[in-house]
Amino acid sequence: MNITVITHDGASGSRAIRGADSRLLLSAVGPVRTRRASYIWPYGQLQRLAFRALRFVFDGEGKVAAWTRTWRTLWTVRWVNRPDRIVFANLNRETCLKWERERLSRRMKQ
Repeated sequence: MNITVITHDGASGSRAIRGADSRLLLSAVGPVRTRRASYIWPYGQLQRLAFRALRFVFDGEGKVAAWTRTWRTLWTVRWVNRPDRIVFANLNRETCLKWERERLSRRMKQ
């Protein structure tokens, strides 16, 4: 699920448009910029280093990226603005992704 946030300069806060077609819809209005909300990394320092190095070299797509997603380890969620602080952890990476989406959805409703 793609979540696109439109941030207004005024005090009106944020609005969301959900769905895969949001980029196409918004590109008619002007440039679209996508930003990362969080990092989901392995907890262990060596695994995290290997994960980040492999993702840097091979990007987030392809066989190597798919393989890194299957690692059996403790996965952590860190917000982009505070990557040194773990906000959620779980042994299942998919659970971390689900938690992240739910948290972002709640933030959008505020």
